[in-house]
Amino acid sequence: MAITKIQSESLNLADTYDFTGTVTGAGENNTPIVRVTKSSAQTISYNTYTTITFDVENIDTDNAFASNTFTVPSGKGGKYFISLQVISDDNFDATLERINFLVNGSTQTSGNYFTGSGSDESQISLNTILNLSAGDALTVTYFTYAGGNSSIKSNSDHNSATCLNIFKIAT
Repeated sequence: MAITKIQSESLNLADTYDFTGTVTGAGENNTPIVRVTKSSAQTISYNTYTTITFDVENIDTDNAFASNTFTVPSGKGGKYFISLQVISDDNFDATLERINFLVNGSTQTSGNYFTGSGSDESQISLNTILNLSAGDALTVTYFTYAGGNSSIKSNSDHNSATCLNIFKIAT
């Protein structure tokens, strides 16, 4: 027997239902989704916060990313999971490196990595969840305390060497 109309008062939410038609209005549209990488290395000046640039858009569902900035599209505010991996080559032993997520120019989250003696290449990962509003602009900066310039590796140097992933997870 087909059910043509269900009133919310008559549903037992503890029961399991098998729907065979189309269900609309369930769940969320969790876009935008962004994954960006680098096609070439980027030189980072010693003792200077430098914005990391990404020139390969692997995924950008809403055209929300441009070169170095993710801008939350109109009507897409909410909670975002943001994941960054950076592989750098600073050619100096015992170096402190820092990466930052900035929203509208203000640091929201930071991660530090200290390379040990005899190590000249490092991998830094930073993950966070941020509540972002439409029009908010997210950028990523890198800072090195090395005795000279550093280089951020590209995907031609390592598979997924430096990549930024952004996923809307909730409104």
